[in-house]
Amino acid sequence: MRWFHLKRKGDCIPLKHLLLLLLSTIGFIACSQQNELYKELPGDYEYSMEGQYIPSKVFIQNDTLMCDVGVGITLVLEPVNIDSLQFKSQHEESLFEIRFERESNGSISRFIFTAGDVVIPVEKKLSEPADQLFPMQEIQEDYNQLRSTIEKTHPALYSFTDREEFDCFFEQQFNRIDKPMPVESIYPIFASLTAKIGCGHSVAMMPEWYWERLEGKMFPIHVKFIENHAYVKGTFSAMDSIPIGSAILSINGNAIPKESIVNPVPVQNLPKEMEDYHGLGLEIIKERHVAILTISHFVFYHNRDFFYSFIDDAFNRMDQENIVNLILDVRGNTGGDPFCAAHLFSYLEKYTDSRPHRQQNLCYSSS
Repeated sequence: MRWFHLKRKGDCIPLKHLLLLLLSTIGFIACSQQNELYKELPGDYEYSMEGQYIPSKVFIQNDTLMCDVGVGITLVLEPVNIDSLQFKSQHEESLFEIRFERESNGSISRFIFTAGDVVIPVEKKLSEPADQLFPMQEIQEDYNQLRSTIEKTHPALYSFTDREEFDCFFEQQFNRIDKPMPVESIYPIFASLTAKIGCGHSVAMMPEWYWERLEGKMFPIHVKFIENHAYVKGTFSAMDSIPIGSAILSINGNAIPKESIVNPVPVQNLPKEMEDYHGLGLEIIKERHVAILTISHFVFYHNRDFFYSFIDDAFNRMDQENIVNLILDVRGNTGGDPFCAAHLFSYLEKYTDSRPHRQQNLCYSSS
């Protein structure tokens, strides 16, 4: 076999050794580049789902880049293309794609999580003070990015507003961005776009750090307005001494205008809408072996255990009462947490599959 040599200080280096040296050097550079990148990517992220912020986290464990996507799933991120910040991951039989993005200043701003046809932007959490002014150019870039995302991904963008009117509205809102702004001024511009769509699943939300800054300064009562009357629907603090359904007459000594509260409703005579403020109900008609299960919404993101317990108890009671006819009342249901809907469906599936005769005895009302 013929050898090629390279002269260096009187020594001869076989060409194959030189190639191995070059390959090792290239591998070292690529490894160094990956290590530097791995220092930038970790951090706290978040994304919006059904009007709620879901926390996510990118971290390194045993020299491996990992991602907790916030729904009980942790992924191992395998590099696909370091230069374009592309990674892939597999969980059970599902394949995910993750692509990180940089700001114009070079910092990592978010990653795009793709699972089949589902595309979710996951933003890196910020810690800016609530009174910070954001540069006009950056706001405009974010606005254009939001517009592009809406136009490319929303399945029914023009259901309530035609294209020409929407394009005009896009331009009108963009022209409002004419100076550096705090987040309080940016939010109404962005929120007006999602509101224009008329889709309850398309919302703009204030960043979580904004609410954290306001902790202790927010109105501690969840208010429900019924026929121009204001009632206590719930509390966000330890103010358990205020009964649910109480009429609010004044705030900080300032009376609510009399035209808003004409005849306060006593707690013991609440309107039915307030009495069933959880939106859940079970009525059993023994003589007909019929149960009416009412589910007005699935918005139990922070109280899933309550919903799960209600559903568990409802179906246990139906079994005890030997109920064979179930009416599911979902009229006016506004949707909500998919995990709650899945919990209900798991019972409906068992309810019909375990007793075939029940398949003809399950009906629902949605209007």
